[in-house]
Amino acid sequence: MSNKIRELWSLRLNPSDFRNIERVEGDNPKSGNGQLYIQIPKGLVTDLLTFIRKDYPENGMVHSLEVYDIKSPESEPEVLEFRSKSMGRMRTSKQNRHRNTRLSAWLPKRGFPTLEPFASIEDAQRVLEEYGCVHLFLARLESSKVFVGFTKGQPPTKSDASQPFSDLLWGESKGGYWSSGS
Repeated sequence: MSNKIRELWSLRLNPSDFRNIERVEGDNPKSGNGQLYIQIPKGLVTDLLTFIRKDYPENGMVHSLEVYDIKSPESEPEVLEFRSKSMGRMRTSKQNRHRNTRLSAWLPKRGFPTLEPFASIEDAQRVLEEYGCVHLFLARLESSKVFVGFTKGQPPTKSDASQPFSDLLWGESKGGYWSSGS
């Protein structure tokens, strides 16, 4: 089995989504429960659908993807779901840490950033800036297994910086799709 990356999709985590997936119970907007998921902006939906090899889901339909934690490759697979939203956007399944719905690869024990209870969007922005941006990613290996993880800041090594997809994983990039073409 080869560990070479064949395809990669990434998304820079924005402060609003970061705050929402870190909110504690009782920290809900006045208008209701508020989102507990990560939104995929319209500009990255085609890239995501290319990666998961699916068409845009009809209203109410779910696309499921079996994923493995990149930092614990022998662990049991988890399911990451994607749903349609209005105006051509999509979203992940719920990823709130305090409601035990987040993928293990995106937990603090893996180095994922956290917020204090009742933090504001400004607090979330500050934390993400301290990390130098956080990118969530899905990586499909030549073995066809899909791994999930995240990056922070700039590439940690020259080898990482020289990867053909490094511009999608670090810095100010909004994210996107990369394929080895094989």
